Amino acid sequence: TTEELSISWEAIKRQERKEKAEQADVKMHILDDIGSNMPAVMRAEKLQLRAASVGFDWEDSEPVMAKIEEELLELKTELYGSAQAERLSEEMGDLLFSCINLARHIKVEPELALRQANRKFEQRFRFIEEQLSEQGLALQDASLEQMEAYWQAAKNKDI
Repeated sequence: TTEELSISWEAIKRQERKEKAEQADVKMHILDDIGSNMPAVMRAEKLQLRAASVGFDWEDSEPVMAKIEEELLELKTELYGSAQAERLSEEMGDLLFSCINLARHIKVEPELALRQANRKFEQRFRFIEEQLSEQGLALQDASLEQMEAYWQAAKNKDI
């Protein structure tokens, strides 16, 4: 399977990294050669896959869901507590990282899923814009309640 192939590939690469480190007489860590300049979603996936290749992974998605709930609670605590920008950013990052981990567990490509969500948001927001325009209203002149009502209408139309 693709998963078995990935595990086998990771084992080969792990051995190559070990040999390279021995030749250079340096200590290599398992995550060292994952590029830091790649897009964050891709890097998160690679970090998680590498860790999973040595057994640092949950067997199913249930504990991942619990981790997401834990991270969301930590974010809420920061948001409604001190709300320091650095802590908020850290907790938001933890939540996103956990969501990417869930995507990996349920075999959903997170980049593709996010692109689809972006596209759906754009379509629904355009629908709001069009509906308001038909009423002679600009977005800036509409209330949040009006926009939310059209958002729900777009959802009901499966836009």
